[in-house]
Amino acid sequence: MQQNQLALWDAKTDPLLAGGLSLICLSTIVVFQGWFKQNELWYFAWIMAFFINGPHFLISYLLFYRLAGRRIYQEKNFIMPGILIPLAILSVWVCAGIGNSPLVMSLLLYSMFFLVGWHYVKQGFGILMVHSSIRKVYFSPKEQIFIRMCIYCLWIASFLSMFGENSRSEQYWGMTYYIPALPQLLVKISQYAAIFGLLLLVIFFTWRKKNNIADSPSGLIGFFINYVWLLPTFKNPHFALLVPMFHSLQYLLFAGNVVSNIEQQNNENNSSHGSLFKWWAPAFILAALGFHFIPLYLDKWIGAPSDFGNAQFYLIGFILFINIHHYFIDSVLWKRDSGLIRNYLKPQKNLKSPDEYC
Repeated sequence: MQQNQLALWDAKTDPLLAGGLSLICLSTIVVFQGWFKQNELWYFAWIMAFFINGPHFLISYLLFYRLAGRRIYQEKNFIMPGILIPLAILSVWVCAGIGNSPLVMSLLLYSMFFLVGWHYVKQGFGILMVHSSIRKVYFSPKEQIFIRMCIYCLWIASFLSMFGENSRSEQYWGMTYYIPALPQLLVKISQYAAIFGLLLLVIFFTWRKKNNIADSPSGLIGFFINYVWLLPTFKNPHFALLVPMFHSLQYLLFAGNVVSNIEQQNNENNSSHGSLFKWWAPAFILAALGFHFIPLYLDKWIGAPSDFGNAQFYLIGFILFINIHHYFIDSVLWKRDSGLIRNYLKPQKNLKSPDEYC
């Protein structure tokens, strides 16, 4: 089998998108840390999010609703993420506005904080499974459970690390929300569990290598890079500002491959043009509207309820709605059993699709 057939794109692009580019970016930040301190790291993260993170959200919308079609309101597995979840999020947002309650809005914010780590590690697990199946290397059900449990410890620890020994208030786009105190023993236990899980994983994959099991390098990079992203949040929760950009680069590995294969099957002569104009251009435009122009316009001309002060109420609402909904969309979109992308997630110029998905 040719080297490029062992990757979704090719032998160089896959490891870069799976985590290599994020390592390069992190190295650059370390080298120029003085500049980033002076110019606010969050601003850099926001700019990158506008061009990379935003489109990654909306491409998932386009893939899910276009590929699912009528199944959105016909099958229960699709009704939940396609209809019920967005209605539930919207209802909470409306209640926060009508009730003039930052507390209710904070519940949505905490939901995003909690679910985002699950979303990150789940994607890393998916990269490992897909790239392994391309190589015809598989994990038993028990091995998959073991890997999930270890990486889930990282998710829980990264979430709990935001809680200090004293309660405090923080700002999210002008909205004040409160972070209650949490016993630090519990936080430390979760962190040690995450590190112990990492050690177990290293031992496990070392054992596989010694037994001549050829795990995918790109899959391993995409999986273990989660520890590079999330372990620093144990000491500095603000480091999490950079993770969405890194995560979105990973997402391009999957979404870009699926979109390209869809257009290649539908129109072999102009597949690149179809990918751009039917998928990525609409995703970028919708992201610009949803994360910037529409909410900022509403905040300017309508404004926030009185108890929200100077908060950008509509921008916060759009961010929370799209983020949380995206997590649930992805939980179905990339499932093998859903059948949505089964015929499209495959190596370029290779008609055989991977056998397992995240």
